[in-house]
Amino acid sequence: MDAWVIWDPFYAAAQRATQARVIADGKGLAANREFIVASRSFARERPQVLTDVLDELKKTDSWVKQNQQKAAEFLSPQVGIDAASLKEALMRRTFDVQKINSNDMNEQQKIANTFYQIKLIPNQISVKDAILNN
Repeated sequence: MDAWVIWDPFYAAAQRATQARVIADGKGLAANREFIVASRSFARERPQVLTDVLDELKKTDSWVKQNQQKAAEFLSPQVGIDAASLKEALMRRTFDVQKINSNDMNEQQKIANTFYQIKLIPNQISVKDAILNN
């Protein structure tokens, strides 16, 4: 294989297994964010469930941040990636669950606009309209 586009933890595994060299990365192109989503009706009808889930995710993030080796060893058999590669990926990760802010919305809107312009999505969307309590 001459080139590959990939993300962690597969990136860490490839680096360790093949001494892969980074040709280019996404720095400066888009923020690498993960979002927790729920349907609008669920979020409105069960806000306490969402609060509880976010609280537990914060606790888990805190534990993993402080116990990266243990987390890597726990995850390894479940995801089929060696613990050393998982630990490397965890070391590159930020651990901070937080509500989406206006900067995040603006970044996601740029991505949505680009997807619409290149016809990856059929209709233009408003990210702000998709967020409850924005």
